[in-house]
Amino acid sequence: MDREIRVTGRGTISAVPDMICLRITISDVGDSYEAVVKMSSAMTELVRIGLQRLDFSKEDVKTEFFDVVEVYGDETDNQDESDNDVAGYRYIHCLMVEMPFDNRRLSACMTELGKCINNPEFSVSYFVKDPETVKDMLLASAVSSARRKAETLAQAAGVTLGALKAIDYSWEDWENISDTEPVLDVPSTMDKPVRMSINVIPEEITLDDVVTVTWEIV
Repeated sequence: MDREIRVTGRGTISAVPDMICLRITISDVGDSYEAVVKMSSAMTELVRIGLQRLDFSKEDVKTEFFDVVEVYGDETDNQDESDNDVAGYRYIHCLMVEMPFDNRRLSACMTELGKCINNPEFSVSYFVKDPETVKDMLLASAVSSARRKAETLAQAAGVTLGALKAIDYSWEDWENISDTEPVLDVPSTMDKPVRMSINVIPEEITLDDVVTVTWEIV
């Protein structure tokens, strides 16, 4: 029977986010479905135009979520409508744009959009542009950990590691996003926009994983 040693190594790595995802949620109420769809289209175009002033292309601004829902009497200011009657419709449109990490450019985007739309709702997330490189570094760290343990055990036992026989690991998807996720409700109107000044350093994304490595003992 071949002699072998089987060791599990754990790798840990912290990745600094180098990208920003800015989400812009716009919403409004209208009397009819067709009216709110037109309102959404017009406001979305204003968002795209505003971001184009900051060197984004029209294609950079993507829709993450869009919905039109019924609004009932208790959700409007119209006291003539009963609570159970449909009083109108509300559109909700969440747009997103990604950019390299830059607080000044993020601040400029939010300031510009405050000039285009009333009471915009912003949320910001931070992520790594090249997650595959991070995964590779994590696996390399885990394998190095396993080898160090195996060499320590082999030396203590008076034997030598031989040929590598097997590497077992089960890769799980990881959430490529920092825990730093500011949500900003800006009380801004188009005639009185708020000048934004964001100064956030996002928390690093910490990952860990294990691999099990088997060597022959000689």
